[in-house]
Amino acid sequence: MIKKINILLVSSVAVLFGLSLLLDLLEGNRGASRSEPAAEEEAATRFAPTVYYAQWHPYFSVDPISNHNGYVLDIVRAVFPEAKFVRKECPPAGFAELLDADPMSACVNFGQHPALARHAAAPSPIGYYQPVVYLPRGSKWHYTEPASLDEICIGVDPWFFDSEVIRDFCEKWKGDSGHVRILETDDRIEGAMKLIDSGEIKAFVDMRMDMYELQYRSSRQIIWDFRFSDPIDRVHMLFRPSSADPAVSAALIEAWEAGMKRITESGEKRRIQEYYGFKD
Repeated sequence: MIKKINILLVSSVAVLFGLSLLLDLLEGNRGASRSEPAAEEEAATRFAPTVYYAQWHPYFSVDPISNHNGYVLDIVRAVFPEAKFVRKECPPAGFAELLDADPMSACVNFGQHPALARHAAAPSPIGYYQPVVYLPRGSKWHYTEPASLDEICIGVDPWFFDSEVIRDFCEKWKGDSGHVRILETDDRIEGAMKLIDSGEIKAFVDMRMDMYELQYRSSRQIIWDFRFSDPIDRVHMLFRPSSADPAVSAALIEAWEAGMKRITESGEKRRIQEYYGFKD
């Protein structure tokens, strides 16, 4: 009798042990299933890069009037909630130097500027802008194709060399003041307007402005005194990590891609786009 009870107890313990192992296995599988999205989200949020940017309204900088934080800044913050933003008013070559110095840094810039060519960009763009040609309202010139730029003398800021159309135009007429005049970056708009008043140029290249920018004096004057052409190009806004540490750079790009997928699927990217009036 006692022997039978012992056998029964041993069997019961074995069954309970087996059930315990089975439950642990099932729980582990369920935990693994739950952790996959969590791991993906963690990959997109565990980094806190220092993100350098320049003031390009409304893309990059805070508007104190309507409390817009900047389209690009909102997108980057949605991907990297702990990112630190540092505004730097320097040419693209200056951003390249910053990226060379700090392995946990990145910049957001337009297009494929030659000064940043050696810094790989993440595949998924943040958005895009369309450069246009600004002309005095009395001008009869209209943009139809890149070749039509040859008909007038245009002022170009070196920032806009991220546009293939502008790069090709400036390369074609390099050194020819009768077709192109390279503008100083620090007085880009006001300098261009002075050159138009003096007759040295007939138009200048800039981003298309809208009512968002009416708080700025030069922007108000442009909107009142100038008209703009159809877009001459479509230039993507890109996230570029540092080149100082290739492993960190690759990890940041991977996290960026995971984060862009996350905010696209959740609808956060669309919400930000609608808030600023941008489209894919």
